[in-house]
Amino acid sequence: MLVMSFPFSNAAFAFPVRAENTECFLEAMKRIFQRIGGVPRKIWFDNLSAAVVSIDRDGGRTFTDQFLRFAVHYRFQPEFCNPYSGHEKGHVENKVGYSRRNWLVPPPVCDTDTELGVSGP
Repeated sequence: MLVMSFPFSNAAFAFPVRAENTECFLEAMKRIFQRIGGVPRKIWFDNLSAAVVSIDRDGGRTFTDQFLRFAVHYRFQPEFCNPYSGHEKGHVENKVGYSRRNWLVPPPVCDTDTELGVSGP
């Protein structure tokens, strides 16, 4: 599940994904953008492999081609947390916990996206 949180308003949006890969990650982000009716100018990310190939010693990142094209297409500035600094993303982690406790207990068992409640664009 991809969770995008908005600390200022205490809002959050979640979208179920079939796998933890670049394609599912970007599709979930696109669906959340559609749901909120826009794209934030700046989005903070963890250093997930769906977006980041490597982190240089100076903190610079090499992005996956798909993620870089996606960010340019939707015109948002990606920002990234420092590696091994979980305290920097406390708000979204709390929203992930809330989502798990309230929507994923018991875990849904689905064979298709339609059963999961995910329909086409």
